[in-house]
Amino acid sequence: MPRGCQQCGSDLDAAGVCTNLDCSNAVRAEKSGPPALPRVEVRRRLRGSGVEFGALMVIDLTALLVGFFLGVGIGGLITGFITGVVLLVYMIVRDLNGGRYSFGKRWVKMKAVDVKTLEPASNSQSVMRNITYILALLGVFLDPVYVIGWGIVLALIAVDLVMIWRSPQGRRLGDLIAGTQVVPLQDWRHD
Repeated sequence: MPRGCQQCGSDLDAAGVCTNLDCSNAVRAEKSGPPALPRVEVRRRLRGSGVEFGALMVIDLTALLVGFFLGVGIGGLITGFITGVVLLVYMIVRDLNGGRYSFGKRWVKMKAVDVKTLEPASNSQSVMRNITYILALLGVFLDPVYVIGWGIVLALIAVDLVMIWRSPQGRRLGDLIAGTQVVPLQDWRHD
């Protein structure tokens, strides 16, 4: 048996499994749980999320400009409402079928899977992955000045960034709620 992991060079445990939690050959600390899922590199994960966040911000800023040119009255309210609905619908459907509708996940080739069954995340899990953002966006609708609602959204993004960076599996708050993890497609059996 080789002395170190062939993929990352880290030490192997008594069973011959890599002890480096960042390596896709590593396994979970739980003795009875399923094998570890490969972790998506943080930069890759942030590229996928960043392209989505950027596109959604362009949509929001475009609606803001249209509302500005239409005037603060009913035109501004209508464009703001339409944009809010578009953002909300996207957050609900983006991870359905394991992330099939998430253009960020498709672009960087990753998907969401159930950590227990190792199958693509179910549609209910996919909605639960984004429940914090869905509720925060609903809060934006209820916030007359949009400051509190968007503040909550930005705070959630900050929490998720820290969790993705610090978690051994790269799981964010929504992943913990839904029992999911994002995995790279080329390393995963359900491409």
